[in-house]
Formats: sequence, structure tokens, C-alpha cells
Amino acid sequence: METITRTRTILIAIVVAASYIDWGIIFSVQPAFYPKEAEAKGATPSQYGFVFGIVHLAAFVSAPIFAKYGNRIGPKLLYNVGALVQGCQGIAFGFLTYVDNLGWFLGLSYFLRALDGLADAAAWGAILSILMKMWPNKVASIMSWTELCFGLGYTVGPAIGSFLYSVGGFLLPFEITGGIGLLIAILIFFVIPNVDNIQVTESKEIIPEPVESKPSLTLTAVAKSPKLFMPYVDNVINFVGYGFVEAMIEPHLSEAGATQIQVGYFFLIMGALYMVTTPVIGYTCDHIKSPILVSILGNLCMAVAFVFVGPLPWIPIEPSVNLLFGMAAWIGFSYTLCLVSTFSRAHNEAMKRGYNDDLPTYLILSGLWSTSFYFGNFAGPTAGGFLVEYLDFRGSTIVFLALYVMMTIVDVAELVFDGVRPLKDVEIEEYEEI
Repeated sequence: METITRTRTILIAIVVAASYIDWGIIFSVQPAFYPKEAEAKGATPSQYGFVFGIVHLAAFVSAPIFAKYGNRIGPKLLYNVGALVQGCQGIAFGFLTYVDNLGWFLGLSYFLRALDGLADAAAWGAILSILMKMWPNKVASIMSWTELCFGLGYTVGPAIGSFLYSVGGFLLPFEITGGIGLLIAILIFFVIPNVDNIQVTESKEIIPEPVESKPSLTLTAVAKSPKLFMPYVDNVINFVGYGFVEAMIEPHLSEAGATQIQVGYFFLIMGALYMVTTPVIGYTCDHIKSPILVSILGNLCMAVAFVFVGPLPWIPIEPSVNLLFGMAAWIGFSYTLCLVSTFSRAHNEAMKRGYNDDLPTYLILSGLWSTSFYFGNFAGPTAGGFLVEYLDFRGSTIVFLALYVMMTIVDVAELVFDGVRPLKDVEIEEYEEI
């Protein structure tokens, strides 16, 4: 049996963190400049909007398949191949700048982005399995840190892409991020162990026997409980709005007179607010009785954002770079309010209902979070492309304003209903494992 030394543990942590950050960047590096390139080749917003959406659709569809058959394939093989494919497709995407035919340009864009989604879903599930097998008593930490690293890369990706595009054109952002991904894939092959041959030292710790046996959370239980299910509906709406802004803001900024560097600043401001406010909002959600209040505030703030990011067609204000910079900060803050509070709400409700705080429960909660992330980021850019094409950007903001007002009302209704009929001694009914 192979024993994992302290040095190798540090190397694994560095490589895994770097891979998640780079995958997040590869996922999101395009929005600051791809619409400009696509429009120059004759593409419409509905056509290039799907380029942003298809990567999430592919991950959304394939993630359950890899979850089911990942152990048969082998987590290490799946992780190695997934990491390698992400790096290679990242490099290949940059060469689309030399494809002048619109049909081929869009077709290859769809193909490579779908391949990225498949590879991400394969590698994400595989590395979680590996890490949880190696450190079974640190599930919560593993889940939070991997999601944090991916989220970091995903939020700063557009700003990095804009800077590299301004320096070296369409090719450079993909060659840098894809090349780093390829290097990480090679390191992964040597650093990540085969989990079937490792000795788990964590299992030697003395864990007290539970006083009472509790079931783990299941998908059936989530589907039957609105208070477990609704946080993920909140999450989908949050990602839909954020995904729309991310995919469609570059042409809107250009019309307002922004330079390519200023486009990058817009995304950098959004990402910076996300990184700065996440720990504060997380601490707040952990120390207040009703985290849904944070979700309500987040939805209200997102509604306000869509009033001014256009601005709405009937508001006599012309879009300006400074106004949009202010909205970038506001959106980054609002997005984080919803993002952090929804997971806290779902976890707290599961614990309140008496489910076990164990690995299967965390996998269900995290899996649903990933599902909402993929679906929301597919729906937002895809639907947004059609809306912008037929209503223009300012007209499209009406739809998203209505969406967030509706979600605010739903959350307020849940809060009021919970106050009228508080949960008392909830007994878990018979459950089936999904």
C-alpha cells in the first residue's frame, strides 16, 4: 500500500488548486472579447450566445453519467483525461481566429466548448472522489476549497482574457490558459496517486459513535421539500442573470465607448467584489437565524442592477462607462449574496430536518449546487442571445428585472410562511437512496 507523505500532500494540494483555478479561467476567458470577434465574422447574438451556454449544457448532461460510471472507468484515469482534454481544447480554441467561414467558426466553437464541458464534468467528479477517499474526514473542507478555487478562476477569467487579448489578440488568451492547463495535466499524472493503492491514515482517528442513527439526504427528500429545493431555484436564477451579463455585456460596453482594457476592468470589478465579499457574507449566513434574508437582499440588489445596467429603456439615462463600472461592483456584490446564502439555506434546512451531516449528504448538496450552476449558466447566455437580438440589450433587462422581482416575492413568501408555521420536531419519513 502507498503512503501519502506530507510533501506529497502539499504537492497534491497545489496541483489540485491550480487545476481548479485554471479550469475556471478556461471556462470563462471568452466573454470580454469573443462577441467582438464573432460579430466581425458575421455572427448574431443568438448564435454566439450559445457558445457560452453549450459548455454548461454539456457539463449539465454529462455530470450524472460520469458520477454513475466514474468508479468503473477509474477516478485517476478520468481525472487525467479530463485535465488533458481541457488543456488541449483551450489551445485549439485560439486557432479559431484563422477560420473565416462563419459556419465553421461557429461549429468548431460549439464543438470545442462542449468538449470543455464534458472534460470539466469528468475531472471535477473524479478529483472529488480521489480527495474524499484520501481524506474521508475532511469532506466539508474539500468541497468548499475546490468550489472556492474554481469560483476564483471563473470570476477573474474574463478580466485575464481581456488583458491578454489587448496584448496579443484572440490567440494569446487561449494559448496561455490552455498551455497552463496542459502543463497541469502532465503534473497531475505524476502527483495524483491511484486511490486503490493508498493507505488512508485519516481512518485511524477515533470518531465517537453517534447517539442516534440518522439517514443521509437524498434527491427524493429534496424534491419533496420546498425549503430544500427552493434555494437551488434561487441559485439558477442568480446564475441566469450573471451569465447573461457576462456573455452580452462586451458589445454593450463598446457601444458606451469602452476600450478593450476598460471591458477587462468591468469583469475585474465584478470578480474583485465577489472575492472580497464572499467571506464576509459567508460569516453572516453562519451567524444569523434566517439566511434567506440574505437571499432576499441579493435578489433585490440584482433587480436594482438590471434597472441601471441597461439602463431600462424608459429611463432617460444613456449608458456610460462609469455607470457600467458602478453596476459591475453592484452585480458582483448582489451575485455573491445569492450564491453564498443559497448553499447555507439548503445545508441548514437539511440539518434542521435531521439528516446526517455526512459524505452522501454533502454530495447531494454540492451536486445540486453544480447542477444549478451549469443549468443557469447555460440558460442565461443562450436565452440572452435571443433577447438581445430581438429586443437589444436595454430591452432585455426588463425580462431579468421581472425575474428577480418574482424571485424576491417567492423568498419573502417563504420567510413569512416559515414564521407563521415554524418547523417543529420534523420526523424523517421513509426514504430511498438515489
